[in-house]
Amino acid sequence: MPRLRLPLTPWLAVGLGVPVSLGPYIYDARTPQSTDVCSGPNCTYHVTRTWNMAVWGHIEPGFDLRFPNGLQARFYGGGSKVLNPHDATCASNFSYGCPSRVGEERLYGGVAFGYAF
Repeated sequence: MPRLRLPLTPWLAVGLGVPVSLGPYIYDARTPQSTDVCSGPNCTYHVTRTWNMAVWGHIEPGFDLRFPNGLQARFYGGGSKVLNPHDATCASNFSYGCPSRVGEERLYGGVAFGYAF
C-alpha cells in the first residue's frame, strides 16, 4: 500500500504509510462476575461485535535504518480504524443494547527486516 519515504541520511529515513486491509474480525469484551460493590445486569457485561469483512484504514508513521551490508530494519506503528462500522452484527447483555463504537479502533506496531537494493 502507499508509503512515502523521505531519506534523511544514507542510512536513515522517515516514512508515512496509509495502508488499507480487510478480513473477518470479531471484537469480544466482557467483565468478571459481579462484585460486592456492584451487582445487576449492567455491572457484568459481554459484548461481541462481528464483521464478516471488516475494512481497516491505517495511519502508519515509521523510520528505516539501512546498514552497509544492505540489511534494512523498518520500525513502524500507528492507529487503525474500521471503515465500515455499520456492517457489524452485535450481541450484548446490556439492558440498553449494544454500545455503538467499541472495537473499531486499534493501535499496532512492528519491525520488519529485509535487504534494500
